[in-house]
Amino acid sequence: MSATIVAVLLSLAAIFGSTIFHYEALNQIRKFARIRQRPHLTIPTVLTFVILAHICEILIYLVVYIFAAGPLQLGHFSGEHSGMLGLFYFAAETYSSLGAGQTTPHGELRVIASISSLNGILLLAWSGAFLYAVTDRLSPRK
Repeated sequence: MSATIVAVLLSLAAIFGSTIFHYEALNQIRKFARIRQRPHLTIPTVLTFVILAHICEILIYLVVYIFAAGPLQLGHFSGEHSGMLGLFYFAAETYSSLGAGQTTPHGELRVIASISSLNGILLLAWSGAFLYAVTDRLSPRK
């Protein structure tokens, strides 16, 4: 099987896993947001949980990068990445489409990084819509 196909399949698995995780996380957060004991604390708490969900999804991509660069030998990274923290930063910047780092993927890792950005931006947009819905539901009606 070609390295590109393996990279695409690995990316699709990451999309599938992160999307299922995001869906389940938002469902749990929605249940929490329905508790109206302290509405002024609900939004900051919901936002914190949504950010934690995104961090977990970034960790999914971190594992994918480690697996792809290591055992699968789909490419390598160059530039400034010092161990796990550097790869976590790379995973976060590609997931968020920031792209401001000093680490460059080579080989089929570029395919995974590109698809990570597409997945991340859609999950971030989903979170924005979710936060809007929670805020709208909690805001006092005129």
